[in-house]
Amino acid sequence: MVRSAFEFAQRDLRALGPPKGYSEEQFLEYVAVRLQNLEVVQKVVSASSSGVSDTQAAKLIEEYIDESAMISPPDAWRILKQWMMHFFPEQYRIEVGQEILIKGRTISSG
Repeated sequence: MVRSAFEFAQRDLRALGPPKGYSEEQFLEYVAVRLQNLEVVQKVVSASSSGVSDTQAAKLIEEYIDESAMISPPDAWRILKQWMMHFFPEQYRIEVGQEILIKGRTISSG
């Protein structure tokens, strides 16, 4: 892991504030709940019901990124999208070739 990625991960963990001593399962549950309660995530969840492209999502979350954060909206979106896929794998999918986050694990047939 490159140093900058490690530093961003540490910053994110400080912001989420998981208690020390949690098991991996408790940690994952805690972070999932914290993510679900973030206004920016709720906004993405709402948009993802009809599908949200990387460009749309970056614009959607831009207002939540502090200028001092040293991260661009597209990079912040890539990280948030990966978090959502990791913490909510049964709730979202990425459409192949389009990179559109969609709420719903499978495509309905019919």
